Amino acid sequence: MMASITAFCLAAALVFTPENTEVVVAQNAAPSTRFAAKEMSRFISAALGSEVPVVHSPTAGKASLVLGVNEWSKSAGLAPEKLPRDGFQICVADGRVHVLGVDDPRREIESLLAQGSRVDLKFEKGTLFGTYEFLERFAGCRFYFPGELGTVVQKRKEIRIDDSTRISSAPWFTVRHYYMRGEGDWSEEADETAYGTNSAKNLNWLRTRMQTYRIPCCHGQNGFDITRRFRSTHPEYLQLKKDGTRDTNVTDTAFAGYKYYHLCHSSDVWGQFYRDAAAYFRNGRRVPKGGAGSFQDNYVDVMPQDGFHPCQCEKCLAAYSRTDKVNFASDLVWRRTAELAQRLKDDGFPAIVTQMAYRPYARVPDFQLPDNIRVMVAKKGPWMEADRNDVMAQAAEIKAWNEKMGGGRSVWVWTYPGKYGQFDIKGVPQMAPRAYAAYFGRIAPFTFGAFAESESDKAIYNYLNYYVFGKVAWNGKVDIDGLLAEHHRLMFGAAADEMSRFFESMERKWIDGVLGREGCSFMGPLGPVLIAPSECELWMNIYTPKDIAEWEGLFSSAAKRVAAGSVEARRIDFFRREFLGPLSARSRSFVQGASVQAELERRRSCTGKNIVANGDFASLDGWNVSTNGTVALDREIKVVGEASMRLVASNPSVDGPYLRACATYNLDKGAERMKRNTRYRISFFVKCENIHALKRDAGVSLCFHDNIDRAEPMPFLTGTMDWVHVSAEFTSKRNTNVAGPAFVRPRLTNCTGTAWFDGVRIEEID
Repeated sequence: MMASITAFCLAAALVFTPENTEVVVAQNAAPSTRFAAKEMSRFISAALGSEVPVVHSPTAGKASLVLGVNEWSKSAGLAPEKLPRDGFQICVADGRVHVLGVDDPRREIESLLAQGSRVDLKFEKGTLFGTYEFLERFAGCRFYFPGELGTVVQKRKEIRIDDSTRISSAPWFTVRHYYMRGEGDWSEEADETAYGTNSAKNLNWLRTRMQTYRIPCCHGQNGFDITRRFRSTHPEYLQLKKDGTRDTNVTDTAFAGYKYYHLCHSSDVWGQFYRDAAAYFRNGRRVPKGGAGSFQDNYVDVMPQDGFHPCQCEKCLAAYSRTDKVNFASDLVWRRTAELAQRLKDDGFPAIVTQMAYRPYARVPDFQLPDNIRVMVAKKGPWMEADRNDVMAQAAEIKAWNEKMGGGRSVWVWTYPGKYGQFDIKGVPQMAPRAYAAYFGRIAPFTFGAFAESESDKAIYNYLNYYVFGKVAWNGKVDIDGLLAEHHRLMFGAAADEMSRFFESMERKWIDGVLGREGCSFMGPLGPVLIAPSECELWMNIYTPKDIAEWEGLFSSAAKRVAAGSVEARRIDFFRREFLGPLSARSRSFVQGASVQAELERRRSCTGKNIVANGDFASLDGWNVSTNGTVALDREIKVVGEASMRLVASNPSVDGPYLRACATYNLDKGAERMKRNTRYRISFFVKCENIHALKRDAGVSLCFHDNIDRAEPMPFLTGTMDWVHVSAEFTSKRNTNVAGPAFVRPRLTNCTGTAWFDGVRIEEID
């Protein structure tokens, strides 16, 4: 339900001062209500500068903050149970302020907080959400991240509340979920220790008011344990492989013990899903063995396994689309899902079947779906704010699914604003609150919830993303300019301008630099596919030495604007250490190693022999040129000697040859022969211009081959950059030059553009 907030303000007001304020919670209150009272007392005390007690009944003559459902709220006629889930009320009645919502009568928060980020906090706690709203709205608190450095408490002599205040609020998103993964509990200095060590991530989950209920929809077919149960008796349930055998393996894992069970969706395996679901409802919703992720309350999750393997049986092949190569299984999966849902409905079971719109079954079907199906739509999410066309296409697809399911806000979404795979770039902040606000605000009219799969190497990198996500999830839209301006002002005081410029730079660098840079994507079957920057691109083109120097200047200026030892000064020191520190360290390390001048100085005093005899390209002698573009000497653009080697690839076809331009130098004869079991250093200079990848694993690289092909010492480069030095050390193999010649090969792979190589050198390390 959309947040609904109303307030009527008259001249008369309740006044809360350090002397007259109390927090009231009934003796028999629910555990989460008692925790809310602790939070209210803690922060009201900090705001008023004096200890505010928690008592069990209102005191005559006191200004009472009464929390939870109790005899006093009932006497005032307040009924939070009429609100949507997670809703709350803040009302003045009988001369008291009441803050209340529906609270789970059993689950206890405080003992859970220190158990780590995997603990289950998904239970009703409406009074706590109302408490945080009260503290933000009336006491001026802001909960950016737990601990003194991330929590703002504005001191005041009194708190005034109009005596006709009536506030009712409920979240826009029912599903409000993000990953709490990442090293550190924010940081040692910023830990929230009031509720025990390791409690900060869980506190952040509570204070950003995340979901209190999970709707299961994540590869639920795994929970039916079909392969293990039926591989002997019903092998036809299992995927038929291309070799004509059934996939009966139950031991292979993809990661961390997660098993991939792929099925034949044309078989009666869906009948087995029905029989298992029917037994679940008949047995009083007792979850079957292995089905913990597939069954919950009235929900039955039948999403296929990740990495969908197409069954090769005749029926499945006939059901796959011949025109839609991307979502070829959409009709098959959605017809079977619809049949299951309808059968459960017809037989009187109160089942709600969940299914995800996910590759290769993400296309909206053109047939009717029963009304007991719930759809979660998987989309890339906030990171695609770097590509206006793609992000608008995502929103259109979510809207189409919403209309298919009946309009209003009838679907929810799974998004991927994380640092994982090739984008797990250590020490680089992924803070992008504007992208979060823009993306989730754009899709809010069509969705009732969202999950942000937001992995990070450091938890603190996501803090402002999560804060903004929580605000959008509660209210649908936020004034992101006003919210960020308030953050910078409240956190940094007189240094707000400098810190604002730094934070804005972090978002631009991540969204436009890391994710949206020129030549960083290719058109895959699902649309644009992003390619992570290489170390060269990262530290020479995106987070440049000039940028690092500018940010160092901003922090120095910011520190001078605030009082030494103040909380603002400590915050500035904290972000300099946690955000700028890793960037500066990695930049210095790379720039030192990539310096052309430093390497030239080293080579002048180097006595080691270069076993690449013509690595300075006096000619192309010894280089075996194999090209679908051009390979030639360039006597104008060079670093050492008379020329460099220029490689040009202009064929833009994604179906073209793998190697677009390359040259190979064999290291198996005479003075150039590479020794076995010997330590070597390889180094060279490289320059790129308009390198655009056409596929994954594409761009400029130098491949070194020593019986096994290893792209050493550099990953693929894309884009444009001036000369840099690249080097690495390695030990040759014991069978070097046995199976085939060792060689070094500058190359352009599955890309277009121009690259120059010079000073290719391999020398034995003494």
